[in-house]
Amino acid sequence: MKNRTRAAVAAMLLALLAACGPAAQSEGERGGVYLDSLEIIQRESYPVQIALVLQGSLPTPCHELRTEVAQPDEQGRIVVDVYSLVDPDEMCIQVLQPFEETVELGSYTQGTFTVWVNGDQVGEVDL
Repeated sequence: MKNRTRAAVAAMLLALLAACGPAAQSEGERGGVYLDSLEIIQRESYPVQIALVLQGSLPTPCHELRTEVAQPDEQGRIVVDVYSLVDPDEMCIQVLQPFEETVELGSYTQGTFTVWVNGDQVGEVDL
């Protein structure tokens, strides 16, 4: 009887630990971000390194900032997708979470590039 009780308690503890841990496979539901300022910076190096400084807020502290940067296309457009991920089942305080993030856009020796964030052109770089 003691072995069954121990096995049952062990199984319950494992289930509780698994429930308290981070989500295993699912990254969450895609959400938005509030962008207040965007600044393109060029670092003095060769090749020139281009980065984008983002300042804004996430909808809640439970949202996680994500960025995706595409390689420049034939027209020299560098497209950046900025969004958040959140677990829709997680309880969270409803308050904006400020952030500042520097996103690397790549290193280039020459060319003219336009930077697009979430479908809007935010600037141009001419090397």
